[in-house]
Amino acid sequence: MGEELLEMVSSIVISKEKMNLLLEESKKSEKEFGALLFGRIEGNKAIVHLIKLLRYSERSTTHFIADPIFLMESFSEAEKMGLELVGIFHSHPAPPKPSASDLRYMELNPVVWLIVDNTNLTVGAYVLEKGGLRQVGIEVIKNFS
Repeated sequence: MGEELLEMVSSIVISKEKMNLLLEESKKSEKEFGALLFGRIEGNKAIVHLIKLLRYSERSTTHFIADPIFLMESFSEAEKMGLELVGIFHSHPAPPKPSASDLRYMELNPVVWLIVDNTNLTVGAYVLEKGGLRQVGIEVIKNFS
């Protein structure tokens, strides 16, 4: 997603089914959990159509590194479907705000970052822009029409 599109995004839209899956996986994991969110930018919304639960090459309670082969395969699959990366989801055992490490990765991956506190399942969504960190809305809908 280009920076100019990111600046337009005011919310991320995800189906209830997909959000529930992400929250369930986060809650049952003792380590950080992550997923890639692929979709399209429509107006001022990042619409999630496909989630890919991460495979890891390294993982702990405070960080993870995604498996590079998994990343290549996921991006290839999304591209064939006409989708782009619109978000990254991951868990923290703390309030759902970007950590210092997250902020560095947000510079490299200018998409919406959904962060869940896996102790109480509260979720926050953020983008990092030239002006700093900005919270965006989360719209959980029954299904896509």
